[in-house]
Amino acid sequence: KGESKIRPSVETSLHNLFESSLIVHTHPTVINALLCSVRAKELTEELFGNEVLFVDYTDPGYVLFKETERQLRKYIDSNGKEPGIVFLQNHGMLICGDDSESVKMHTEKIMTAVNNRFIRKLPSLEFIKPSKGSKLILNKISEYFNSRNLYTAFMNNEMTGLFMSEKDEFSKTAKPFTPDNIVYCKSEYLFAMGKIDDIINSIRSFELRTGYYPRIIGLQRTGLISAGDSIQSAQRSLEVFQDMMKIRFLSENFGGPEFLTGKQVEFIDSWEAENYRRKF
Repeated sequence: KGESKIRPSVETSLHNLFESSLIVHTHPTVINALLCSVRAKELTEELFGNEVLFVDYTDPGYVLFKETERQLRKYIDSNGKEPGIVFLQNHGMLICGDDSESVKMHTEKIMTAVNNRFIRKLPSLEFIKPSKGSKLILNKISEYFNSRNLYTAFMNNEMTGLFMSEKDEFSKTAKPFTPDNIVYCKSEYLFAMGKIDDIINSIRSFELRTGYYPRIIGLQRTGLISAGDSIQSAQRSLEVFQDMMKIRFLSENFGGPEFLTGKQVEFIDSWEAENYRRKF
């Protein structure tokens, strides 16, 4: 009934590599805390042995497909069967099975194994109301973006408090871990402080330097504010960045964070397929 103008996911070919009836591709915070850490490969082998196929970070799309295909063939040659679990470094995981029960079993098993290695536990994510002074600043920032037909969302909790106290603390999480981080939050984020005029000027300076408005703004001792072309997109960016903070915090259980390199970020930033995906 007519050809759809919506493209299939760039990861469709990746999923088609496997013979299993079900391929579930997810990006759980718990697993990405491991996969975005400096000891990702070493600890995956220690925890799971040859039960898990670990694929080093590769640029998404066709290159990732070909590298996974190569690694999958090596795994099958060595083990005589497909892996039930595939870890994609700085990306996520694939769970393979012939029915929902086997997928659920694999998922619960690996989530439990990684969770059991946590010494640092996440701080509270319960919303903390901003002060009256902070509300005035937040309203002015929202007005600035609203005047340009953009929308904002705000978040403040114990987690954001850890990274919003000073610029140096914010910089600890102000780099992308995964391609999705760049799709929804872009690759650079703004830390702002001072009076409202100073903050608005810093937003303008950011735009002049990068060529785009900041999706994420860390407000000193106040919280996070995000901007987007809809309320939904602003909220989604906020949720993705909170996930980045969780990964940054939990990665300390595995030796510390492993961010994407500048070259890897540049590839995704300029990749037409991901620019297309940002529209949805």
